[in-house]
Amino acid sequence: KKLTVFCDQIIPSKNNRTLCNQIMGRYPVEPKAVGKGWKKEAKPRPKKFIRWHSDRFKRVGPSWRMPRGIDSRIRRRWHGTRKMPNIGYRTARRDRFRRKADGKYKFLVKTPGDLKMLLMYNDCYVAEFSNTLSAKKRPRSLKMANQLGIRVINGHTKMQTREEE
Repeated sequence: KKLTVFCDQIIPSKNNRTLCNQIMGRYPVEPKAVGKGWKKEAKPRPKKFIRWHSDRFKRVGPSWRMPRGIDSRIRRRWHGTRKMPNIGYRTARRDRFRRKADGKYKFLVKTPGDLKMLLMYNDCYVAEFSNTLSAKKRPRSLKMANQLGIRVINGHTKMQTREEE
């Protein structure tokens, strides 16, 4: 058998991918920035999947639930009935969780110190101030973000303004 070394452990090459995913984690270690002409993959269905009978009864909420009835037309995927979600509608891994506008990931800033985490990754993350970040700390955080070259999505919210007479 051919053996490969991953993470200081010997793994048989037959099951390399699954075992490596279990040991090292499934996601890439470092996020990559996207190029200038990046576009999020267009999906065939922009509408949300709504629950069967949610339009008919108030007691049935619109959030998706799998129909499990033995005679259900939806579950049996009959022609003319509504669509059910499946793996084909999933967003491609390279685009998942990225913003549609610029292809960057959102990072929630809860304290001004959180901005230091984005120091090396300002090309692939944009900051978003949490609603728990006080109006007193926001100007300081915004100034710090500008110094570090980090773009803030909602930098104008909760800012204190003074009226001069």
